[in-house]
Amino acid sequence: EQISTGPLRQDRDSSVSYHMIRGALEITLHHGGVIGDKTYQVEYLHGEPSVVSSLRVPARVFRTIRTLTDSAVFIEVQSGPFSDSDTEWAEGTVRR
Repeated sequence: EQISTGPLRQDRDSSVSYHMIRGALEITLHHGGVIGDKTYQVEYLHGEPSVVSSLRVPARVFRTIRTLTDSAVFIEVQSGPFSDSDTEWAEGTVRR
């Protein structure tokens, strides 16, 4: 079963990076305006060459993350300190 979260963003001046350890994610960046949405596949599948195993998301850009494999292990990196109150969910988002 695929799991999805977002759209969400942190109201901070620093970017967020995702680094895959195992599995695959689809990350959609919701730029809005002229740019619109851009979708990226980030994956690390053992024994298979991968084009993109990490992705940097610009500061203050809404993103939706969806698993593409049964198991997805990744590291999310952003300069701290982390505070949950910095997380902003897009209007109408249902949190799971």
